[in-house]
Amino acid sequence: MLRTRQVRVVPTAALMLLASALAPTPKASAQAGAQAGAGLEAALALENVLVDAIAAAEKSVVAIARVPKDPLVGIPRGEDPGMVPSGYGTGVVVDRRGLILTNYHVLGDIEKYDYYVWTQRRSFKVKGIETREKPGKPGEDGQFKAVGVEAADPWFDLAVLKIDADNLEPIKFGDAGKLKKGQIVIALGNPYAIARDGEASATWGIISNLRRHAPPLPDEDPLLPKDNTVQQYGDMIQTDAKLPQGASGGALLNLKGEMIGLTSSLAALSNGETTAGFAIPVDDAFKRVVDRLKMGRRADFGFLGVAPERSTYIAAPGELPAVRIDKVVPGTPAARAFLRPLDVVTHVDGVRLYDHYDLMREVGKMPVGKRVELTVVRDRRAPQIIPVTLAKKYLNTTRPVYGSAAEPMWRGMRVDYATATPGEIFQQRAPELGLGNCVAVSEIEPDSPAWKAGLRRWTFISHIEGKSVEDPEAFYKLLQGREGPVQLRLIGGRETVTVEAP
Repeated sequence: MLRTRQVRVVPTAALMLLASALAPTPKASAQAGAQAGAGLEAALALENVLVDAIAAAEKSVVAIARVPKDPLVGIPRGEDPGMVPSGYGTGVVVDRRGLILTNYHVLGDIEKYDYYVWTQRRSFKVKGIETREKPGKPGEDGQFKAVGVEAADPWFDLAVLKIDADNLEPIKFGDAGKLKKGQIVIALGNPYAIARDGEASATWGIISNLRRHAPPLPDEDPLLPKDNTVQQYGDMIQTDAKLPQGASGGALLNLKGEMIGLTSSLAALSNGETTAGFAIPVDDAFKRVVDRLKMGRRADFGFLGVAPERSTYIAAPGELPAVRIDKVVPGTPAARAFLRPLDVVTHVDGVRLYDHYDLMREVGKMPVGKRVELTVVRDRRAPQIIPVTLAKKYLNTTRPVYGSAAEPMWRGMRVDYATATPGEIFQQRAPELGLGNCVAVSEIEPDSPAWKAGLRRWTFISHIEGKSVEDPEAFYKLLQGREGPVQLRLIGGRETVTVEAP
């Protein structure tokens, strides 16, 4: 049976009355027009803010190309404006005299590549990056020096290049410590190498999150990374601004045009969502590292000497998570501060810790020799403050640490903190170190006076002429002005050696 629907016919007069009631009055029309005008003015004001922020920073953002030292015949060189490099990234100017900051991973293997920088439609070739072997075993950390790279640090994933240019405009740093989720940010970079004329490309978004864990480097096992960075312990800004390949080393700006993050395209390289962009925060630790790299010096980082439990520790229901110590390594600052296994660490210099990532990150960002205060709960008693002076972290990485500035050397050898010894060596020798008042030979020249005295790499030295040595600074200070033979006491057998004058 076919169903029918009744249609009610509305009289024409009623329709006219309804239309009259729904039609805006002149007053309502004026209000709507005013609101639309105010909305347009607000949009234009935001647009002007974005334009001004980009204009303030874009002269400080450069494009970087990575070109094989031995290219195939017929492949254009970096000076050719039509050349599209297979390796590319971004950099920011950090000094008028031609210093360019970028991510270390942008450089790749510096023994294999030349680099070109474009800024404001000018092209510069970075001085040919070569390596020269230093005395010692080839391939070991510290055995190669990069010429043309001012400095490079694998822990923060930062590097500084130098080009023959002056009167460049350095980027202005902001303060990432003041960032909040939802803030509007702008990213300037060289996506897909399309900014290789030196005119940076812009994108924008918001801050999605803070203290995020960085994705692993390309071709790395995320569970067993061979190149650990501090960002993998939860130190990155997350943004929804697009950061595709080539964005690494660019600038993440606030609305004042200040750089509050160094962008990274690791998410794109790791086949992650390109809408999940990351940036290294421009905080006090970042600025300290960049200052050292600009001077051609190697960056160094704090080391405590504990193995924290990796599982989340919660003392009782309702209490916040914290970090419980599983092991204290002999010969380290933790041992000297008499920390114990099962101690629970809740704060480092007032920063709340929730898991072992937090502890590794906070200590690993601090400078060597810094005196920090740990808030420790022991045996479920009231928290106590334990001061600790940090030693130096050994960087377990396949990427070398570089610094062009000369480092002190005495009679053919160079020393470093004992804790800067490779992990497998240090842990094997740690029981001999006691409280760890010693230094380690980090480099030695064959046939030098130190070599002839029997010293070798990773020998531990505790005394100079009967005086205790705690760190490299004390070592070189005790040797100032000394002439003739010098007696050194070693750890391991308690033997002494005499180093003759050259």
